[in-house]
Amino acid sequence: MRREIELNSNGLDTLDDYLVECGRLFDFPSFYTNNIDELYEFIQTYTDKNLSLYWSNTKDAQNKLGQDYYRLKEVFDLISSQYSEFQFYVNE
Repeated sequence: MRREIELNSNGLDTLDDYLVECGRLFDFPSFYTNNIDELYEFIQTYTDKNLSLYWSNTKDAQNKLGQDYYRLKEVFDLISSQYSEFQFYVNE
C-alpha cells in the first residue's frame, strides 16, 4: 500500500526545523541526528520507498531557507531518481 507524506512548510523556519520534521514524518530511528547527509542515508536505509512525498508551501521554504531549500530538494530529487516507487511532488 502506498504511503503519502506531506512536508508542510508552515511553521518551519530553519533547515534544522525541516530535518527534525523529516525525521518525524519518515519515522526515523532515535539515532538520527538531523543533518542533511543523514536524511539521504536514512531515507535509503530505513524508509519503505513505496511512498509519495508532497512538499507544500515551497515558496515560503525558498524565502526562509535560501540555498538550503535547494540542498533539501536535491535529496528528495535524488531519491526519486534512484527509486521509481518514491514519488516527490512540490506544491507552491
